[in-house]
Amino acid sequence: MYKLLVSDFDGTLVGEELAISFPVVLAIDKIRREKKVLFTIATSRCLGDILYYNRDFSFLDYVVASNGAVVYDVNKEKILFKKSVLVSNVKKIYNTFSGYDIYACRKDRKFRLVNLEDIKDIYKLEIVCKSDIDIDEVISRLDNLNLKITCAKNYINGTYYVDIVYEGINKFTGVEVICNKKKIDNREVISIGESDNDIELVRDSGYGVSTNKGIDKVKEVSKEVMTNSLDKWIEEKFK
Repeated sequence: MYKLLVSDFDGTLVGEELAISFPVVLAIDKIRREKKVLFTIATSRCLGDILYYNRDFSFLDYVVASNGAVVYDVNKEKILFKKSVLVSNVKKIYNTFSGYDIYACRKDRKFRLVNLEDIKDIYKLEIVCKSDIDIDEVISRLDNLNLKITCAKNYINGTYYVDIVYEGINKFTGVEVICNKKKIDNREVISIGESDNDIELVRDSGYGVSTNKGIDKVKEVSKEVMTNSLDKWIEEKFK
């Protein structure tokens, strides 16, 4: 029996219209009430973006935000874990990629990084890229800097990004924080993802699932490729 359901946000839980369908919300609410399954969103977005969706109809137990750099208990309104990018690394990235738009994510908001005056408590950086090829070039240059960071490719609503968090941080390390708190074994975690930043989440969960639109690297490490709609899949998996 699975005790924790974890879902990626962009592309998995919501589409380009950034709306969670009502049937999906009802399916999640049902397994939380009847099966006592905890529901978590694991996302590259900052925490504030996700809590906005929980304001009218509470369906969330936890949020793993900024690709694992922030873990939040929704019911207790409490940060369980946070790990910021080193200030020295923020400076090096900002100076190295001065020709790029760079965004910084704090706990509750994202802002464009236009100077180095206030760079503490930044949990994720985003370098906006022109194309998939540009992403590879940016990651190669970051690797050559030998910083204490983890990089992931990201593509949201027509925009390419390189996401940067502290070394060793990913969505599944955030999920492990929840598992340790709730005494949940990794084998009792079922997760859904589709993008580069979901690889560890899908690979290391007890039952990792790729959406039908998932990249090959996610499908390769998944136990299943979802072919049904998300609400129908949830109903079937937890019947």
